[in-house]
Amino acid sequence: MDHKARRLIPEGIWVMNQARSRRLIPGTHTLWIVRNDGEEMIFASVETELTGAVKLTSWQGRYDGPPVEVIGSGMMARVTAPDIGEMLITGDIPGMGAFSEHCVLLDDGLRLRCTGRIETPDGMLEYVDDFDWHSASPGMPASAA
Repeated sequence: MDHKARRLIPEGIWVMNQARSRRLIPGTHTLWIVRNDGEEMIFASVETELTGAVKLTSWQGRYDGPPVEVIGSGMMARVTAPDIGEMLITGDIPGMGAFSEHCVLLDDGLRLRCTGRIETPDGMLEYVDDFDWHSASPGMPASAA
């Protein structure tokens, strides 16, 4: 990865490391950051529960822009970048409450740790999604990541 990629969460495929993660619903999670140029973020997410149920979501919006719907979930989310190699996602989950997720790039850009909190009427729920870099986006050379 080049110097620019280390400053942003790199585009490409990220696979959740189950041993380092603490999920609200056990299963697998693959994140594809389609675009992240520092102004706009596009991602797709595939979560598979242990029961085999699959949840596919996607989001496209501008950093520091207004909340945008996460397609496939109905939730609204906004992305900011509080520092180099970080992003903060905030919004509301229908039927649950307000959430915040803070993601930090680690291990020279090969690991992405996201810690989240959801404020429900019954109390605070917390989770950790800890991803390992898997590959560049399909159709993109590895040097572009």
